This record gives sequence, structure tokens and C-alpha cells, in this order.
Amino acid sequence: MIIDIIGTGLTAECYDWQRDSYKWSVSSFYEVYTDKVDLYFSLHVGQVLGLDNEITLSAFPIDDIKKTFDSDYFTSSIAYMIAYAIYTGAKEINIYGVDMEQDSEYRYQRPCLAYWLGFAKAKGIKTTVSTVLADPPFNYGYDMERQNNFVKVLEHRAESSKQKALKLSDSIKTDDQRAKEQWLGSYHAYLKIIDLIRG
Repeated sequence: MIIDIIGTGLTAECYDWQRDSYKWSVSSFYEVYTDKVDLYFSLHVGQVLGLDNEITLSAFPIDDIKKTFDSDYFTSSIAYMIAYAIYTGAKEINIYGVDMEQDSEYRYQRPCLAYWLGFAKAKGIKTTVSTVLADPPFNYGYDMERQNNFVKVLEHRAESSKQKALKLSDSIKTDDQRAKEQWLGSYHAYLKIIDLIRG
């Protein structure tokens, strides 16, 4: 069983929806993906959509998962989803558009994501994370040409994030404001990463 967990970050833009896999996402992205997703996770109070293909807090086997894996380290819906994929027998877990490159809550969510991906690898499950920061394509200090090309990719993504934020109005709709803040957070995170790489 191949599980693709799909967020809405930049790395989801080129996702191949024709892939032969089960596609999972969080319920807050339902308006973006609608019937393209096989299973939605509603693991926040007040987010239940009432879909047939939705797993909620009350249906999620948290106690069994904690007992089976002897762990209760969960800091995000994505961590729960990875654990659930392992629990249900996934042979491969792929993550798209879960870039976790912004500030705020992603700072403490990202190590948990790495933990569960490492747990999956230790179980022999193939894992792939489609994110610009997963495997930097250069060896710092040695591959300067590749490093410069990597910075160009980051600059492009920063500009793309900025443009997406600008397209969203200062609407009173919570979802629009949240999306704008996320794109601006992504933009500033890319700038910080570029500064760090350039030293």
C-alpha cells in the first residue's frame, strides 16, 4: 500500500494526481482538493466535515497506536497520519506540500515529522519527502556551483510565495487570512534560509 500525504505547500504544486496510491490530506484542505483525496483527517475540534471518507478524533485509534509503537510523540496532524500509515501496513509513505518551512508552530512540529519518518524507515517502509529542505543538493563548502543553483531555486520559491500572499486580499474570511499568513511565513523563511546558506 502506497500512501501519499498531501499538504498545500509549494512542493504540492507538481503532484501527479494520476499516481497509483492512496491520497490523504487534512480536512482543512477539503475545499482545495475535494474528491481527489481518498481519506481526510479531521483531528482538530470543530473541523469535522461529515464526509464518508473522513477520520475524526473519535475514530482515530490513538490508544492502539501509542501501545503498538510505544510512543505518544505527536505534534501535528501529519505526525498522526504517518503513524496511522505505519499502523495500517503502508509499504511506502510519500509527503508532498508539507514543507514546514515557516516559523511559528512548524518549529516544533518538524522534529516530530522527522521522528515518525525515521520510525517508518526503521520498519522498512520506503519514505520520500518532497520538500526543498529534505536533502540539500550540495555539500556545503565544496559544491559552490550546485549551492548557487540551489539558492536560485530558493529565490524562485520565495518570490512565488510572496506573489501568492499578495493575491490574497485582507479578507475577513479566516481561511484567506490564514493562507496569506502562511505564504508570507514561507516567503520570510526562504529569505532566512538563503541568508544562512550564503553565510
